Amino acid sequence: MRLEISNTGKRDVHPDDFILGDDSLVFDFKSNVIEVLDVITAPPSSPKPPTDISGSLVKIQRSPIAHGTNVFYTVLLDGPKGSVELKSVAIRDTPVRMNRPSGPVPGFRIAGMVIAAICTIYAIIIFVVVLSGNDWALLPVRVKPTDQQCRIWEKTDPVRAARECSHIVVP
Repeated sequence: MRLEISNTGKRDVHPDDFILGDDSLVFDFKSNVIEVLDVITAPPSSPKPPTDISGSLVKIQRSPIAHGTNVFYTVLLDGPKGSVELKSVAIRDTPVRMNRPSGPVPGFRIAGMVIAAICTIYAIIIFVVVLSGNDWALLPVRVKPTDQQCRIWEKTDPVRAARECSHIVVP
């Protein structure tokens, strides 16, 4: 699972701003945390705040977080990926809030692709029917040709008229 911490404020967060020490910023993953696999900062020159793992909790230890810095943690869980809860926040003069990821929900993305595929197939069928004129032979349901079409085919294409217009009796 990936956790992102961002300092979007105008001021830096200093190690002394962590009021409860290493218990100032704690996240509960609701599954046993095996290991923090990777810590990436943007910009890369920013210090990487260390972590402490305690069961399902990941504690972000005291570390400076400059304004405009993003810290990405890759966390290995023993169990299903669930929601992350902010368990403890105690950083001086810094409002902390949880942001939910924006964008489409994965289930809706799949449903959208299925709907798009169905619409594409439907559009292709309509396109083929329009280009083929009155030839409805490409559709799975056969449409009976009109008497006028059969009369035209009798003069221009007798084989087709015999095949498709068997319901018309020639006097």
